[in-house]
Amino acid sequence: DTRFTEFRTEIKVAEQRAAELIRKGDDQALRYPRTARDYYVQAAAIDADRSDLEGKLLDVERRIPGECAGCMSLK
Repeated sequence: DTRFTEFRTEIKVAEQRAAELIRKGDDQALRYPRTARDYYVQAAAIDADRSDLEGKLLDVERRIPGECAGCMSLK
C-alpha cells in the first residue's frame, strides 16, 4: 500500500530531522547552552520518545545561569 510506504517515509524523515537537531544541540551544549536547549526542545517536539533527550536537556539547563534545571523536562 502506497499510503503505508509514504507514512514510513515521513516517520524516517522526522526521525532524521530530530537526530540532526540533537547533533546541533550537542555541538552547542558547552559554549551556548541556551541554543542547545532550543535545539533539544525542537527535537523533542518531533520525536519525544528519544531516550537521550531528557538527560541532555537537564544537562544544558544546569549550565544556564538563573534557569531552573528540569523545568523544561520532557515528563
